[in-house]
Amino acid sequence: MNMRGCIRFVLVAVCLAFVSCDPPQEAASVSAPASISVVDEYLNLPNPPYKYDQGPPDRIIQLGRVLFYDKSLSANNSTSCGSCHKQQFAFGDNAPFSKGLHGEATLRNTMPLMDAELGGLIKTSANSTMMHGGLFWDGRSPSLPDAVSRPIINKLEMGMTGMYELVDKLENIPYYRELFATTFDDNRAVNAGDIQQSLAFFLLAMDSRTSRFKQFEQGQVQFTSSELLGRQLFIEKYDCASCHEDQLGANEIKPPVYGTTGLGQTIVGFANIGLPEGKDKGLNEIYQTKEYAGLFRIPNLNNVALTAPYMHDGSLATLEDVLDHYSESIQPHPNLDVRLRNADKSPMRMNFTPEEKQALIDFLKTFTDQDMATDPMFSNPFKQGQ
Repeated sequence: MNMRGCIRFVLVAVCLAFVSCDPPQEAASVSAPASISVVDEYLNLPNPPYKYDQGPPDRIIQLGRVLFYDKSLSANNSTSCGSCHKQQFAFGDNAPFSKGLHGEATLRNTMPLMDAELGGLIKTSANSTMMHGGLFWDGRSPSLPDAVSRPIINKLEMGMTGMYELVDKLENIPYYRELFATTFDDNRAVNAGDIQQSLAFFLLAMDSRTSRFKQFEQGQVQFTSSELLGRQLFIEKYDCASCHEDQLGANEIKPPVYGTTGLGQTIVGFANIGLPEGKDKGLNEIYQTKEYAGLFRIPNLNNVALTAPYMHDGSLATLEDVLDHYSESIQPHPNLDVRLRNADKSPMRMNFTPEEKQALIDFLKTFTDQDMATDPMFSNPFKQGQ
């Protein structure tokens, strides 16, 4: 099993363990229940459900899809998860900051959710333990079920005071009473564990599948000369793969180099990339450790051409701007990643030529999965008013 397969297995196990306090759940049957009128009144759901081929029963993923797009999950019925995580932008947003339930701007750029499982790791050298998280720029969430609940109870984003309040609210919505009763074979009531589990499994299903890069790796298409040059620059000359290792096959990457902090911790999946320093301290906001200041999660690059603007603060509007940053604008910082320093510890200047810049952009565009950005399996299922 490859690393990504191991991570998926662990995440599915975590999701199931997270709701183990709920009543026992029977394995879902292959056939779906008959159409239910109250559900059909509000929702366009296929019967049987779409086949997501993810392991968890398709009916649970379908429930997650409904929850993801339902504005009822916000305190004033104005905002859903899908309001900020838009399918056409790889479940990111096309603005530096999204707007929450009262129209106020969020504090960071909305992270794309496609392939969200490719998160960061924090490895403690003392005991060799690893924590998987990274669904936020500061890596504050230890699991997917935990991560999906945080926007719901965030006062700027969706504004519920707690998951208990959400359960009470959804219990009074007729289509949820029906959906929960039929999604799980024990006719269970609405509960927080199943809300989190279903949303987490829906996120896990947002898996890039048909990008040109994947087709190239499988021998189905040939790259252009510019795409091939970009691939060579990305992997070899500029060693972008030492940070963005999840983008490439295991045989194509070198062992990554990570900076070790004074606390004896090796930070994996987070980096200070020399952006102008602002009030947001990233990983330091969680750990209150100065050596983490300015470290943010390294996002995976699948569908990167769809997810502008870039960085935690949305400060880089285009891929060209991102490459300009690495080419000539990396700023000095005590915590600047070792991979972006020269031998004298000064900020690196990659100084891309115009040809190299275009080749890198062409290569990055091969990570686009246009099918996923339009697939009805991941679209808004509500008929009206959502």
